[in-house]
Amino acid sequence: FTVITELSIIIPTLNEEKYLPLLLTSIINQHFEGKLQVIVVDGKSSDKTVQVAKTFSDKLQDLIIISAYRGIGRQRNAGAERAKYSYILFLDADIILPDKFFKRFLPKIHGKVIASALPFCAEKEFLLNLLLLFILYPIVIPICLYRHIFAGFFILATKENHKKIHGFDETIILGEDIDYTQRSVLAGATYQFSIWPYIRHSARRVYKMGLLRYLIEGVKIYYYLEKY
Repeated sequence: FTVITELSIIIPTLNEEKYLPLLLTSIINQHFEGKLQVIVVDGKSSDKTVQVAKTFSDKLQDLIIISAYRGIGRQRNAGAERAKYSYILFLDADIILPDKFFKRFLPKIHGKVIASALPFCAEKEFLLNLLLLFILYPIVIPICLYRHIFAGFFILATKENHKKIHGFDETIILGEDIDYTQRSVLAGATYQFSIWPYIRHSARRVYKMGLLRYLIEGVKIYYYLEKY
């Protein structure tokens, strides 16, 4: 098998001046030896997201910053249109890639895939990570594997398959990532869920909503998935 040596990373943003620098720095720290393109697709932020992104232009040789109408699916599709390479990685702005993540993750990827990685709390909340590892993941991971679904914070796909399924459905308000992964599998992509290496994902939504409400929302999403 051939290890991926060319990768386009697509990052939709909306008021991410705090988190985006952490993600871009973690991408730089991968020391990726192949050809790397980073596309920031901003949904007309009202903060300094765009200005912050521009400060990385001298550190990321192929950094593109574009503006698109607000909407996660719409922004991802806009980024994919500018992608130069056959493998495309969709990342949320509040993701952090651990050191050597690409070196450990990319050799596992071959051919036409739709792939993701397991997230842990970026804020290093010990109790929350224990909750994920011993309570939530034993329930969530089998569901993901059975239903061929991923959350949209980290999705690796091929540009070929993205075009084949006409990208993300921009009319979907909630669950566009689930729809995307399922249609990708139906179109011939191999579903691959990496338990290790893991990524780090901010728990800011948990802090904002509260853990109980966050879990209830997750159950509701799965209920609607099964129903419709």
